[in-house]
Amino acid sequence: MKNAPPNYERTVDPTTEPLTTAEAKTQLRESSSDFDTQIDELVKAARAMVETRTGRGLVDQTWKATLNAFPDGDEIPLSHGPIQSITSVTYLDADENRQTFSSSSYTLDKFGRGFVSLNESANWATGITEQAGSIEVIFVTGYGSASTDIPSDLLSAIRLHVEDLYCGENQHKTREQAIRSLITPYIVR
Repeated sequence: MKNAPPNYERTVDPTTEPLTTAEAKTQLRESSSDFDTQIDELVKAARAMVETRTGRGLVDQTWKATLNAFPDGDEIPLSHGPIQSITSVTYLDADENRQTFSSSSYTLDKFGRGFVSLNESANWATGITEQAGSIEVIFVTGYGSASTDIPSDLLSAIRLHVEDLYCGENQHKTREQAIRSLITPYIVR
């Protein structure tokens, strides 16, 4: 199907988490190092939850969007923004060899969801092999690599979710309401 939406796959996971072990332990009022590994896993799970619920990448990570063909229009939609950069746009030519689409033919539209936008005088490549994964867009998303790059509301949601996971059901409903109110403005629709 020519105009089917892209499929997305994370190809490079974040190398840092939005909270350090020490920051998470402060939130949890935990002084022992006995649970550091577990706390680190909870931070990762909490980041993943916020990313899933908002549709955004929080810390630097690389994604691949695949399409069966170039779109009829001038844009390829991207997800998991904010989009920092496009690494490459490639396609399978008629002989099924992967070719790189010239970066001078497109720009990154970072606003909203993010798009690969065809430049005014450019055209998508023709004579391509139309099959699953014919077109690949590799792009980097996230607010940055430091926790200070991430909006404070999203960091607060991560802290609350770590606490929720660590402490159990005692105040789950209250924390869930707070998490929802913190992340709602960041949900990509």
